Amino acid sequence: MPSGAVVNAFSTAPFEVTFRPPGDGGDIYAVRADGPAVALKTKDGGVPKDIFFCGDNWILWGADVGPDWHSVTANIYQAPGASCRPQNRTGPAYTQYIEATIDVPFIGLQTGTWAIDTIVHEHYDGPSIARAKSLERMYFGKGIGRYRWEYWAPRGRPLRPLVCPALDYSVPPTPGWVMTDCRMWTNLVPNTTRFSLGAYGWGYP
Repeated sequence: MPSGAVVNAFSTAPFEVTFRPPGDGGDIYAVRADGPAVALKTKDGGVPKDIFFCGDNWILWGADVGPDWHSVTANIYQAPGASCRPQNRTGPAYTQYIEATIDVPFIGLQTGTWAIDTIVHEHYDGPSIARAKSLERMYFGKGIGRYRWEYWAPRGRPLRPLVCPALDYSVPPTPGWVMTDCRMWTNLVPNTTRFSLGAYGWGYP
């Protein structure tokens, strides 16, 4: 995008099995002037409308990302527009992140297992792991963007049979947590539809 933000488009199966941009939504990522990479906005089939992350934004990782875990607590709230109105009370979101080389399986245009320079991001819906009721874990690969998303909950139950393969760092944060949902985007196919992010029709604000 002209602003430097990045569109991460995705379809929303099982909510929608056909590709109908911009109804399929996605995420908008950017790097703030003070260093952290953040998510500014999201849209998916679960809540099929734009959601803006206000306050500290949804922090993905800081400038200190590296081979050791680092953490930060973001104070955020959701709003229906980029103006972040109406302003709501913020809630703490404990966040931790690490950079590592991960062996990732691919099919389609790129087959086999590839070593991918990856940032693993963990977002908890509370001020600490112990006080959180959910975890969203994402994998961002150098040169390919976000290639995996996981949802975990204490004593949770999978929403459907999960087919995501085992990956490094895909483990319960503490005993008793269960992965209840997962998506993986490593089946690469030719672009035969003239699709481009510039023509996607969905961006920021």
